[in-house]
Amino acid sequence: GYQSLAAQGMGALGVFQRGHLSADWTFSQQHYRGGRASRDFQLDNAYYRHDLGQQYYLQAGRMDRRNLSSPQGGTFSFSMLPMDRFQGLRLGTTQAYVDAAAAVQATPLTVLLARDARVDAFDGERLLQTFYLQAGINQLDTRRFPLGNYTVTLRIYEDGVLVRSEDAPFDKGGDWTDSSVQWFLQGGRRNERRSDRFNDELAAMAGLRVPVSRNVAVTAG
Repeated sequence: GYQSLAAQGMGALGVFQRGHLSADWTFSQQHYRGGRASRDFQLDNAYYRHDLGQQYYLQAGRMDRRNLSSPQGGTFSFSMLPMDRFQGLRLGTTQAYVDAAAAVQATPLTVLLARDARVDAFDGERLLQTFYLQAGINQLDTRRFPLGNYTVTLRIYEDGVLVRSEDAPFDKGGDWTDSSVQWFLQGGRRNERRSDRFNDELAAMAGLRVPVSRNVAVTAG
């Protein structure tokens, strides 16, 4: 028969008064008929972060673009960043100390299934969450999805076989996003999730987000 296992985890350890170590990972494994198997382990983040007061931060280690779409690093909607993950330094503004009591709103994601199925949700090559759903109309629970504006790819498996993929625009954010100017600088060596001819090359990036009104902002990167 067919067997599938998916797991993900994250952890943080406080270091000094304003610093912490953070890491998160994903693991997936499939066993198919005939003894064929595949497995994948990704360490997406493993870094030390130090907050420079309540407005700025410095991170060093392995990082993806996730924190750039969260209160920790801003609300940059760079879903098409050419450098998805890297090892190096990042400096920028943070909203981690802002009272984010405003309700976070997210675009609903719905999938129609003809049979019971496993649905893997991806942001690019990064696995966001795995769902095991019954046949019918299902609305996905996106509470664990990171903040930001990006395209979610849904890969639908029936009996362990990929039957189709769907792309859906997704937006998740809160009222705190439009209050101040945000920026970041980052540089280091690329560390992509899949083989890439640019892997291990030196690269640098910068981003700036300037609010114009409550619902309008200018972003450059």
